[in-house]
Order: sequence, then C-alpha cells, then structure tokens
Amino acid sequence: MSNAGDVQPRPMASEVGEDVLDSLRAVTSPTVFAELEARVEFGVRKYGTRLKTFNGRDVLLDCRQEALDGIMYAQQAVLQGIPQADALRNEFVHLVECIIRMESK
Repeated sequence: MSNAGDVQPRPMASEVGEDVLDSLRAVTSPTVFAELEARVEFGVRKYGTRLKTFNGRDVLLDCRQEALDGIMYAQQAVLQGIPQADALRNEFVHLVECIIRMESK
C-alpha cells in the first residue's frame, strides 16, 4: 500500500486508455453526470487531457487521497454546524476503509 501523502506523476496519454467519463453516463443521474462533465473540463485545463485508464498512476491511491480530502472537508462542515455533515464524513471514512481493504488484497 502506498503512503497517502505520496506524490504521483502527472497522468500520461495512453493509446489503450479508455475515457472514464463516457462509462459513467449509464450509472449516474443526469444531475451528477453534469457535475462530472464540469470536473472533466477542469481536469482538461489542469492536466491537458481527460481522465483515461492506464495513465501511469496508482488509481487506488488517487481514490484514497481524494476520499481523505473528503473526510477533511466534511469535518470542516461538521465544525461549521452544517446539519447532517457528520453522516457525510462517516461515508467518506467508510470509503477510505474500503479502499484500504482493496489495496491490501
């Protein structure tokens, strides 16, 4: 298992890579898909490419790092008194625990 603080290389282009966004249309609501499209556009501006499979990065480490950030933001919401933010934080904690189990297999 990689360290949650590890820095990974920038994603690289891959001829065999599959675009990740396209595969999500069927499993998300139109509202969530629109949010994902906006994030993809942000990623294109930041990294110069859309997220694709086999891009040279540790995908589970990416998931874990992003979920850990989610824990921090959700806890910020708890401390700011946002109703039910503790449930959101707990979901992120559960997600990180799930990822760690996946990494250990």
